[in-house]
Amino acid sequence: MMEFTHKTIQALSVTKRDELADESYRHGKRRRGLMVQANVSGNHRFLYQRMVGGKKYKFTLGRFPELGLAEAREMVDAINDYDGTPKEAWDALKPKDEDKNGDVLTVEKLINQYVEECEVIRKNRDWKGQERVLKKELKPYLHMPAEDLTKVHVLAVVNACIDRGSERTAHEALKQIKGMYARAMNQHRKRNKKVEKGAVVATIVDKWLDISMNPAAGVEVLKYKPKSHHFDTKALKVFPSKLQSSDIRGDVKDILLIQLQTFCRVGEVAGMSWKELDLKKGEWVIPGERYKTGDPHTVMLSKQTIKRLKEIKKKTESEYVFPMPRFPEKAMTSAEVAHRINYVRDSLKVDEDFSSHSLRRSGSTWLAAQNPPCPYEVKERLLGHKIDTEGDMAERYNKYKYMDERKEWTQKWCDYLEGKL
Repeated sequence: MMEFTHKTIQALSVTKRDELADESYRHGKRRRGLMVQANVSGNHRFLYQRMVGGKKYKFTLGRFPELGLAEAREMVDAINDYDGTPKEAWDALKPKDEDKNGDVLTVEKLINQYVEECEVIRKNRDWKGQERVLKKELKPYLHMPAEDLTKVHVLAVVNACIDRGSERTAHEALKQIKGMYARAMNQHRKRNKKVEKGAVVATIVDKWLDISMNPAAGVEVLKYKPKSHHFDTKALKVFPSKLQSSDIRGDVKDILLIQLQTFCRVGEVAGMSWKELDLKKGEWVIPGERYKTGDPHTVMLSKQTIKRLKEIKKKTESEYVFPMPRFPEKAMTSAEVAHRINYVRDSLKVDEDFSSHSLRRSGSTWLAAQNPPCPYEVKERLLGHKIDTEGDMAERYNKYKYMDERKEWTQKWCDYLEGKL
């Protein structure tokens, strides 16, 4: 705990999201309820969090520095002085459809509000993905009043995705728009209460828009077939040699080869930095902010992968294993890899359905096809899937990380790719 100033909040730097209590005083007593959520990105927020009458109340007051420290403290004082619960106070005191400048609630502001709730209240790990899809696909309508968005606009968004061949994005955009407006209309699936350490946690459920119809209601997208391409046994054996003889750029060859060897996602390999690697131990620790599950993930490296990484290290001075050719201070991206694959697809001699994710599917299929097959617990950890500890009591109590087994199966896999098995 600390007594904040504008400068101390501005200077906050954290390696993972943290929540800090303000230790300021009012009338000789410590002010209760004001928290600062410090984020890795530097986009800090003011929160209200307090136990009142056995219930835990938590909600976002606003983003710093748009909301100043003095204003945040005034808000907290007003909530604490209110004759009612903190939720009732917040409902009565917070701005609804207009901000402090009197502007209407635009589509962009609605997205920000929705994403913020997904991150802070619902703890949705994919809030960044939601924000990216909504802001990209609704870009032409960001400054439109949110209540004016109609089914015609949503259809235009969906059709634009389909026209550029992105059926999956069309589904995702429709899903996110529908969910956002359902929340704005207070028609979403509510989780008002849950038991947490003996106390009832109350979440904030209010109505952001006074409209009668969800603009995404009734809009449908034809079902698409998710990609399921993977290599069979014969194709797997020849893919590494096909890759090396193709016209694809050298660093992209290495990214795809290491992705194949490690069972990782292409973005994880493309963004690899030297500080994440311990070549002596043969381990690669992907930090949580770069990993899909949000938790750090340890990848066991084979002898073949370690050898190739050592060769790459001799040729680069960048902090990244695969820096952008023209901007070495930045890491390669999955989008750049996908672009390069499409550019030389004929040279690679692969099917139209092939994508970098085909390599993960191929690895997973090989693990399951062995006799005896790779144990499920090992396979899921090799693939970096989040184990369902809520529904599986055995997994909840199983804290073993299977490091030796993962190392063994990774080496078997790479030996197979090299033709040694």
